[in-house]
Amino acid sequence: MNLRRARLAGPMVLAVGLAACGQAASLPSPSVAPNMPGMNMGGAPSPSASAGAATGMSGMGATGLMADAPVPTDGAVPATQTTGLQPLPFKLDGTTKVFELTAKAVFWKINGETTVTALTYNGTVPGPLIRVTEGDRVRVVFKNELTTPTSIHWHGQFVPSNMDGVAQPEVSQKPVMPGQTFTYEFTANPAGTFMYHSHFDTDTQINVGLFAGSSALGSSSTPCTCTARASRSSPPTATRSQPRPN
Repeated sequence: MNLRRARLAGPMVLAVGLAACGQAASLPSPSVAPNMPGMNMGGAPSPSASAGAATGMSGMGATGLMADAPVPTDGAVPATQTTGLQPLPFKLDGTTKVFELTAKAVFWKINGETTVTALTYNGTVPGPLIRVTEGDRVRVVFKNELTTPTSIHWHGQFVPSNMDGVAQPEVSQKPVMPGQTFTYEFTANPAGTFMYHSHFDTDTQINVGLFAGSSALGSSSTPCTCTARASRSSPPTATRSQPRPN
């Protein structure tokens, strides 16, 4: 393209652009859709949200924290410890490591001025840290001293279905009722940092303290600092594999 053609192309492009704009301006504007519930976009008054939408999803919110129900204080005692996630001692039964966990309500101090009722494992929030080595045989004797049913789910561990603690819905076991004891037994696998938590009325029980950390160390691993959170963790970031060298 020579210089003269380049100079002519500019006005032509501009003219075409102006014509397109004029055509678009002459088209009728789309009608404004009715307002979404809870949003006023300048049209007719928006319809109010239904009562079901205000209280959450169907089947949720009838009980527990979703309905702002207070944590029951029946049977709660003052906490005798101030720090959670401490290593839990175990006893040996042959080669099996035996741990003891008790679900109970305590008055837990969260700062210098505030004490709340917490549902706990062994009286702390988070509960105690269970640390083993991959391949260990593990037995956890669990007693429920709460006034409500509960269970323990071993998040991330490959355990037999009847040891997995999913008690609501009753997929792997019936709930451990108040005053009952249930024994979980499995082989620690795989190595890594995990958590254990209630799997009954989870919206309430996890949020008010029934969660803790666990770790299974590989044969060449060194102890790690383990954390447990009740909230859902972020998905791992995908990484692109490196090209193979020629």
